Amino acid sequence: MTEAAKPRRPGRPVKEDAVRRRPSFTFRAPEQLRRLLEQAATVSGRSVSEEIEHRLDRSLGHEDLLTYWLGGEHTSWVARYISIMIMLIERETGKKWPEDPHTCIMVATATTEVVNEIVKLQLRKLPGSDDPDFLRLAEQDGKGLGVAFAASFRQRKPFGADVDSDAAK
Repeated sequence: MTEAAKPRRPGRPVKEDAVRRRPSFTFRAPEQLRRLLEQAATVSGRSVSEEIEHRLDRSLGHEDLLTYWLGGEHTSWVARYISIMIMLIERETGKKWPEDPHTCIMVATATTEVVNEIVKLQLRKLPGSDDPDFLRLAEQDGKGLGVAFAASFRQRKPFGADVDSDAAK
């Protein structure tokens, strides 16, 4: 019998070997989590197993997504470093930086010092960074952006929120 002439088997179509032969995992979960997964699976049109796989995949890919949204590994590293530094300052003072003037000033000062030191170290590696005209222009450009960011923050409007981003779609 030719491939086209074979009678169709009852039931759902056979999945490819790569999909069919994936390892299975068994785990225990509270009843509330099971209900939430079942609801999410129904809404998304996936089976509970597919929903779990989808959510684990998204969760484990979170760091890559964070790195992407922060502009790359170099910026992601700086942002994480500063976040850890802020967390340690808040632990030391016992207060959150937006709620306490002393903690706020500590965070601002420490962040400025860290960023300045990182920039100095990076500039040593870059050609042309010893040209005073280049440095003056770059500093002016940076101050202009800093003023725009500060104004945006004062308005409580995220900087660039009015820009339509393809990546956000």
